[in-house]
Amino acid sequence: METSSSQAGLQAALGAHYALERELGRGGMATVYLARDLRHRRQVAVKVLHPELSAVLGTDRFLREIEVTAALQHPHILPLFDSGSANGLLYYVMPYVAGESLRARLTREQQLPIDDAIRLAREVADALDHAHAQGIVHRDIKPENILLQGGHALVADFGVALAVQHAGGQRMTQTGLSLGTPQYMAPEQATGEKTVDARADVYALGAVTYEMLTGEPPFTGVSTQAVIAKLLTDDPVPLTRHRRSVPSHVEGAVLRALEKLPADRLPSAGAFAAALLDRAIEYRAASRSPVRGKSQRRHVSLPVLAGVATGALAAGVALGWVLGRGSVVPAASAARAGKVRFAIDIDSGSLSHAGALAISPDGRTVVYGLDGPDGAHLYARPLDNLVARRLAGTEDAYYPFFSPDGAWVAFYSHGALRKVPLAGGPAAVIAEVPLPALFGGGTWSDTDTIFYAVWTHNALYRVSARGGTPSRVAVNDIGQASPFHPQILPGGRALLVTLSTWDLAERIGVVDLASGQLRKFGAGWHPHYAVGNLIYADLGGALFRQPFDAVRGEPTGAAEQIATGLAFHMVGVAFDVSRTGALVYHPGSSASAEDFLRLKLLDRTGRQLKEFDDRMPWAPRFSPVGRRIAYGAVAPGRENTDIWVTDVDAGTTQRLTTDANNNNDAQWSPDGTRIAFSANGRGGKDLFVQPLDGSPARLLRPAGGNNQFSTDWTGQSNAVLFTRMPRAGDQSRSQDIWLQPADDTVARPYLEAAAHESAARVSPDGKWVAYHSDETGRYEVYVQSFPTPRHKTSVGVGFHPVWGPGGRELFFWRGDQLMAATTVMPGAANDPLKFGTPTPLFRAAYPKGTSFAAAMYDVSPSGKEFILVASHDLENRLVVALDALGADRPR
Repeated sequence: METSSSQAGLQAALGAHYALERELGRGGMATVYLARDLRHRRQVAVKVLHPELSAVLGTDRFLREIEVTAALQHPHILPLFDSGSANGLLYYVMPYVAGESLRARLTREQQLPIDDAIRLAREVADALDHAHAQGIVHRDIKPENILLQGGHALVADFGVALAVQHAGGQRMTQTGLSLGTPQYMAPEQATGEKTVDARADVYALGAVTYEMLTGEPPFTGVSTQAVIAKLLTDDPVPLTRHRRSVPSHVEGAVLRALEKLPADRLPSAGAFAAALLDRAIEYRAASRSPVRGKSQRRHVSLPVLAGVATGALAAGVALGWVLGRGSVVPAASAARAGKVRFAIDIDSGSLSHAGALAISPDGRTVVYGLDGPDGAHLYARPLDNLVARRLAGTEDAYYPFFSPDGAWVAFYSHGALRKVPLAGGPAAVIAEVPLPALFGGGTWSDTDTIFYAVWTHNALYRVSARGGTPSRVAVNDIGQASPFHPQILPGGRALLVTLSTWDLAERIGVVDLASGQLRKFGAGWHPHYAVGNLIYADLGGALFRQPFDAVRGEPTGAAEQIATGLAFHMVGVAFDVSRTGALVYHPGSSASAEDFLRLKLLDRTGRQLKEFDDRMPWAPRFSPVGRRIAYGAVAPGRENTDIWVTDVDAGTTQRLTTDANNNNDAQWSPDGTRIAFSANGRGGKDLFVQPLDGSPARLLRPAGGNNQFSTDWTGQSNAVLFTRMPRAGDQSRSQDIWLQPADDTVARPYLEAAAHESAARVSPDGKWVAYHSDETGRYEVYVQSFPTPRHKTSVGVGFHPVWGPGGRELFFWRGDQLMAATTVMPGAANDPLKFGTPTPLFRAAYPKGTSFAAAMYDVSPSGKEFILVASHDLENRLVVALDALGADRPR
């Protein structure tokens, strides 16, 4: 090894270019130093081969060989900056990565979260695929050679092992040094076979992935010989025996990568990456199970093992992989080929919890909502392309649907029905649908008329797709049901609709557009029509098809289940069907509509501490002191919500109101003895105050033709803040923030503007109000002085702000990510309040809804816990079945 004198000599030789600062570590082949690149003024890592290895290598040939790897440019490959010979030692220079290696993380955690392991394996596989395409094989993939920077993988020493082997030739056997690490060596490497190709790297990555998931490599032993003996004779233990939560398709992919014969492995690193994702495709390349019986093992003779001991040791997206590496299948041809089913995994951002999902009429393009760092937008993904494109002007959009020719995408956002060209261009307003209207989906007919639903109006509307004044669609005998998710039937004479009620007794109906006659039949959600079939979901997340006569508007046969495990969102089950019968859906848990929302107590890392068994919980609030939570929920056997109070520690629950009058948005009085809430009134939502001692509730403010949703109760001014929304059908006013004194009947506006302001919360010191507004065209969190709105600050894109204890932090949601911004005290009395850069705390399945006046979460008085309404976990992928309604449909 290098001595201090050799290090001094190395520094002398490198002095013109690099200044060595300190040793970072030693490995089997080299010592790594932290150095300063004097020319470019940056930190680098200088890797110096050990003297005994440098002595047997030809310097010129080594430098020629390593130069080949210097041409590799990939986001997951650590680049090679420089190489050379200094004072008789060979070295190469790489960027200095301040993070840790995968080995260090495995040492600390042993087993990685499954999503992290799959993501890192895919990133390494992508790097390998890039190199393999240029004929370069790594030959030494192991956790020590995978660096982690910002949580992402960087493959180091790419091609160095091969350069050493080629440069050293037969003299490598004289050094006693090993190329490759036994636990990650492919059998052909271990036996010293001359031909080692890219499939050896596939094996090694399979072994690394196995360790990330189970905590140990597939083969271990007390000696190198023992490890290689197992490597050549034994089968790896299935991953699920170590860890039952490993998905079966992931286990299959890893075991396929660990096949002993190269011909039996997945053919490429790209195929391995796809197999880690693909829960739907059946792998036709293998004619047997990935786990073989003992009679099928590749037996190796004892002489070969003896040779190993002395000689060898010295030496998608998913769609892109449907028919092989890099083979992208056009949707139409894939459908003609028969059964084709695949997954689209979302690598950046999170699929919207608002159920924003649509497929074009020809089944070639999927549009979905994505929550990202700058808010929620719609993205278009052609199925014959691996790249999705953001659609302009689709901030906070949901319920997208296509024009009949597929050229336009209509959607609802910020109080209006809008449309945007699929090919690109600005969005345009079709019709105003202002809050408190809750948009319930739309459909675009062949006559260029759009029909849409508004839940809160219990009504359907029609409007020209070119814009204009909407008119109400007459529907007879609808009762208390709200029609939503309309779908035009062929011929344009009738609409399929879901008839929704508070008790979740959803039924499917057909509305005759000429007569207004409503025909009801069968339970179900989100009916669609395609290829002679009615397609609908049930409350448990299963999908069905049923023969359907579109002319008579009635089923003609029995229903048959075609898929399960669909995600349930705030606006229903997320799926769509094209006219050609192509299906796309968002998978999730098997939770039903009745219990998809849960009340959960989390810590600041997002770890669940407790879950409460309440039906449809709403707007939870911590008491000012103690450990009580007030919230709205539906009582067993009832249809509408009441106010409940639960003691977090004792687990006891008190039902505070008993009239089931859609009582919601509970807000504690500063002294914790009363609760203000919103309830149904004449012409809108009234404000009430209910004492906790059981005495009668007091009407605080009558609706007066408006909807009033309480959002906070101030301490200093003893007033209830509420969001004032115009009554249904009033399209002239926006939602604003008002103050209602708790001991006075006179209310006054705090903030009125053309934009929609809502979800107001007062700071603990009573000097500031945080709220969200869409005044810039997207929802942002603002803070203004209180009680007079004068000094205003934007904290960033997001919604539903909540103050932390003492006003030291402001929390808010950005998509499904809870953000925290630290407050900075103003420099002078008249200065606006300032905030540090918001940072993410954790992700959760928070029900995205900027139309909700009150936040669906709260922070504890200690600031260490959060109570929130969360849906069951949703997967960050979509499933596409191109021939879901054909004879060979997927089951």
